Amino acid sequence: MMQAIEFNTERLAFRAWQDQHRAPLAAMNADAEVMRYFPGLLSPDQTNAGIDIWRQQFAENGWSNWAVELLATGEFMGFIGLSVPRRQLPFSPCVEIGWRLKRSAWGKGYATEGAQECLRIAFEQLGLEEVVSFTTLTNRRSVKVMERIGMTHANADFEHPAVPEGHALRPHCLYKITRAQWRRGDACRADVAEFQVHDARTFAPAPPATPEPAAAPVLPQESAEPDSRLLRRVQAISRAADDSNFDPAIVAAARARIASYSGKELRDLAGMHILFNDDATAEDMEHFWMCKRIAAELLGKKT
Repeated sequence: MMQAIEFNTERLAFRAWQDQHRAPLAAMNADAEVMRYFPGLLSPDQTNAGIDIWRQQFAENGWSNWAVELLATGEFMGFIGLSVPRRQLPFSPCVEIGWRLKRSAWGKGYATEGAQECLRIAFEQLGLEEVVSFTTLTNRRSVKVMERIGMTHANADFEHPAVPEGHALRPHCLYKITRAQWRRGDACRADVAEFQVHDARTFAPAPPATPEPAAAPVLPQESAEPDSRLLRRVQAISRAADDSNFDPAIVAAARARIASYSGKELRDLAGMHILFNDDATAEDMEHFWMCKRIAAELLGKKT
């Protein structure tokens, strides 16, 4: 038996399924609004059968769809996770990322927060090369989450075999993300979390919390060699000015994600400057400046 992978995000706890999760999931599956984009409601027996399958997957693999609880209180929120679709689909074999949350958890960013961490598990811990997600064409709420976590439309709509023929929910859209695409999309978030934001003109670090004894002034010295960090930054800005230097899918994913930002978030991104460390790749720097450029373009259209 495999050890179940369990983890936390800032606000959520991801747990292997326990018996106390059965009743709240059954109640959620009987909510017509929660199940709006599914062919029908699920009975308690059907809910329990699904949980039993997920528990077996945890025992065999260590991962599946996780029961999601609010970290602060332990309140059951729904599920978010990874699974191998049981039915044969046009793009099988695959690993799907999916989510279903109760109504009181909607509109708070929980699905995005949890799905981003599940992608990290998928690519960093499980070593997957690609993750997919799909939903009925009219489920724009889930599509927005897919786009926010960096997935791109695969232009491969299909009819889901589990939905009866002729049903309005049978046509589905397919979204995908590869490990390489996820790494590029995650680079900006990692840099923002790890490095101090600096002024673009001076790259001056923030003062230390405890003042150090004053040192004798050091006069600036002329150097025949340009500052390597500044040179790399200029090169990155130059490449980021042209979308043709990037995979079109990466540009499309960045635009879709940034298009959902508020005006304040666009201004913050457009004005953000990061001091990259010496280990930062050229691709990471170029992606960051591409995102800044897109934010500036979108901000200009809003004003």
